[in-house]
Amino acid sequence: MPPRATILNGNPDSPVLLHVARRAQLALPDSIAPSIPLESLDAATESVAKCARTHAAVRPHLIVNDLSPLPEAARLPGDADPIDHIQPYAWLVTDLIEERLTATGRAVIVDISSYPNESTPVDDQPQPHPEVCRGIDFSHTPAALLDAAVIAFGELVSAGPDIPQPRRYVPQTQYGNDQRVQAITVAIRNDVLLDGHFAVNPESVERLGRAIGEVIGARVSPPAVHQDDSSPDLSIERTNVRPQSYS
Repeated sequence: MPPRATILNGNPDSPVLLHVARRAQLALPDSIAPSIPLESLDAATESVAKCARTHAAVRPHLIVNDLSPLPEAARLPGDADPIDHIQPYAWLVTDLIEERLTATGRAVIVDISSYPNESTPVDDQPQPHPEVCRGIDFSHTPAALLDAAVIAFGELVSAGPDIPQPRRYVPQTQYGNDQRVQAITVAIRNDVLLDGHFAVNPESVERLGRAIGEVIGARVSPPAVHQDDSSPDLSIERTNVRPQSYS
């Protein structure tokens, strides 16, 4: 079985976890499936995340979702709840967040994703699609984190939060009840990530990675004790079994 996630360890003193979910793993209906390869978008968002790590004064941790697509049967109406397929990954992210809380007293999730160039049939109404859109949660996105994103991205960031696709990744065990967990989504328009040949745009990767690095830097003070961020990068599947379930 392939690993559920690729984990790149950061500085032990960093509270930041960069999160990248692969869109190619999603079962999208034909009506909203993009006309560009999802694999290219996945490569681009992962490249942006890795670039951000190099520009951050204190190297953050990174998790990339490597889950295989849902089995075809799990997409059919009336079948068993497909949550069993993704639950172990949710546990893994929860464990990583809890590790940051234990090590640093807080956790900052920066979710990096892509979104369409224009509105899709599932949108309630047409929305502006800026080059970069921030997704916030009023329970987990403090003003300082939002301000850091606005400053770092400048005119690229939309005028209002949660436009057009708000998405955060706060584990359910901490959602709404642990203010030590902060989160923000950086959603990047597809045509910014890729060039005209659907290849990863290196100039955009560098520009966006540098901006996200600035966001991270604004939220993390230089480490006072641990300076070693040379922990080995891992591609792993954690198989711990938890008694509780996610609803």
